[in-house]
Amino acid sequence: MKNARPHGRPWQSRLIPYEEEILELRRRRPPMPFEQIVARLAARHGVKVHLDTVHNFVKVRSGLYREITRKHRSVGLTPKSPPPSASLPEKSGWDSLSEGRVLIPNSKKGSA
Repeated sequence: MKNARPHGRPWQSRLIPYEEEILELRRRRPPMPFEQIVARLAARHGVKVHLDTVHNFVKVRSGLYREITRKHRSVGLTPKSPPPSASLPEKSGWDSLSEGRVLIPNSKKGSA
């Protein structure tokens, strides 16, 4: 296992030295696609990484991951209340018909 990390050593991305360049390419409008960033890193710096590696690196480093998880946590904590302008629907004449009705199964139905 030549590429294995020894125990106790924190994980570090090999993209850290190129962080500013990668994030700047993504900040442009329109942002540079991840495929082109992977090709650019290979051509300029000789760094060969998978497209998903660059995507995850950008997601974590730009703070998107922290924002998304913060939003998901806050959604579950705040109860949703109906807007003040919303009112309950009025009862119609049909509602009063179903209140006193009882359904009785028909024993003759379905027999031959």
